[in-house]
This record gives sequence, C-alpha cells and structure tokens, in this order.
Amino acid sequence: PTILSNGTGGWNAKAEINKLVARPLTKTMHKMHRASQDNYYSDDFINGKWDSAEEKIQSMIEGKNRIRRITPYEALRIQAFPENIIRRLLNSGLSDTRIYMAAGNAVPPPLVAAVLDSMPLASNT
Repeated sequence: PTILSNGTGGWNAKAEINKLVARPLTKTMHKMHRASQDNYYSDDFINGKWDSAEEKIQSMIEGKNRIRRITPYEALRIQAFPENIIRRLLNSGLSDTRIYMAAGNAVPPPLVAAVLDSMPLASNT
C-alpha cells in the first residue's frame, strides 16, 4: 500500500512501477522508501519477455503478482558489473546499503563505450 499510494503527509506523486529505466539507485533502497518507488517491479514484469517490435515487456501472469524492490544482485547487473565482481561484493560482508551505493555510483562500461562511440573523432587540424 505504501509503494502504490499517491503520497503521504502532504506530499503527492503518482506511483509508478515496472519502468524500463529505474531512477538512480539510492542508499536507502533497502528501507523501501517511496523516493525509490521507480525501482520496484512486479513479478509479471520481471518474468515477462521483451517484445522488440513494440519495444516493451510483455507481462507474464504467474501466480501472485507481488511488487518488490530490485535486489542488490539485480542492481549490480543493471549497472553491468561482471559476475565475478558481483560475487565478490555480495560475499564481502558489505551491507545492502553499501552495495546499493556502489551500484548507484557506478557508470556502466557499456554506457561509456556507447558515449565514446557516438562522439566524432577529433582531428589534428
């Protein structure tokens, strides 16, 4: 109810979940604050299939359609961390807060590559 409400305490905002692009990950993610509501997903969205023609997720209804936050593992995967680094971080004893902070502060290498590839080459003239 908190995640899907349209605000509390005089603060109003439309609740949105299942967004293709999450808001920046926050260090309070594990506390399930509404400020991170765009990082919540339903089971049918997570288990859905990408429809490239329509450029959206085709939901798959399976059992209870829970709404949940992304896990530290999923946050690291979104940021394109390699599996060996993810394993090291998850097994390091760091709190979920620290792992969310690491994921939120990361710049995914594929993003850097895409930006660099889109830049025109500098000439020496």
